[in-house]
Amino acid sequence: MLGIYAYRSTPASVLAPLQYLEIVSACIFAYWVFGDFPDAMKWLGIAIIIGSGLFIIWREDNPGPPVEPV
Repeated sequence: MLGIYAYRSTPASVLAPLQYLEIVSACIFAYWVFGDFPDAMKWLGIAIIIGSGLFIIWREDNPGPPVEPV
């Protein structure tokens, strides 16, 4: 419910990076409760998700040269 209220009052672009904390907290919770530590394939998936998010952030900060109208 708190997430829903947060998205109501704040732009999604501000809250989106916080979703990466869900990955970290899920790994900690799984290890703490179930003794399950992520294997290599899970780490690869986590790296792809985080890397793609960082790439999008970088791409939005560096839009490139302006396009002239035709």
